[in-house]
Amino acid sequence: MQLEIVASDTSWINSEYVGHAFMTISLPLSTGLKEDSYGFYPLNGGVGVVCGPGILQSEPQKNPSRFSRISVSIKRPITEVQRQAILATATDWNSHHYNLLNESCIDFIVAVAKSAGWNIPPRSVTDLPKSYVTKLRDANAIFNCNGSGNSGTVQFGSLHFCKYSIQMKSVVFSFTINQQMHTVCGGRLGDDATETISGCQASPIPTRKEGYNQKSGNINGNVVNIAFSCPANPKLTAKFTGTIVGSVVKGNIIWTGVGTGTSAPYSYSVTMPISMKTTIFVE
Repeated sequence: MQLEIVASDTSWINSEYVGHAFMTISLPLSTGLKEDSYGFYPLNGGVGVVCGPGILQSEPQKNPSRFSRISVSIKRPITEVQRQAILATATDWNSHHYNLLNESCIDFIVAVAKSAGWNIPPRSVTDLPKSYVTKLRDANAIFNCNGSGNSGTVQFGSLHFCKYSIQMKSVVFSFTINQQMHTVCGGRLGDDATETISGCQASPIPTRKEGYNQKSGNINGNVVNIAFSCPANPKLTAKFTGTIVGSVVKGNIIWTGVGTGTSAPYSYSVTMPISMKTTIFVE
């Protein structure tokens, strides 16, 4: 079950000079998919209508050609409770007064989105259906980020003692920012860690793969913070701090750990810059 809010482009051929916004609820049934699409219109229709009685109308019956002119959309799963709330909102709007400035098709889909619990961006009287649905989509985007980093190395010890070298390589990193844009969920971090000992009568420790799961994560504005823990070794942790700029996330991953050398335990920290593209899920 899902809610889709869309905007169609203007059409001079069809005398639609500002476009249109409407909603569709898709409900899977045993007989197939049931789709109900509704938009808000002036009751007495016609080009140039600014205000007057309003009415909710079925989009496939009112103007089926609009579906071929959809230019921006946002889809999200909904629950039965949300569906009922949306239908109640639609019923209420069927008796609303139409006003091009503050009770138009745009304001109808704003009310529908509120019923679904979506984030609602500011509505300007200069917004056209396409520009507002674009803002609505972006305000409810789910970011999926995947990236990889270069190798990072730290070395400690001196010529008089063993030299320990920790190298993180083949780094893979991913996380998701949820629809409300304030929670990071499902973060994953993996790398091949090579630990070598030189200057001692000891064999290098072979490469090992380390997997980290997100322990906590949040987003404040465009700044992302994620803390990771390593299930296989509680002494290993990692932290990412980065900034979202457009479709790119840039920041640093810092690994910290405690190991045991030939004579005494040691601790280390490795910092690696990382940059990744984000995929914005809008459907």
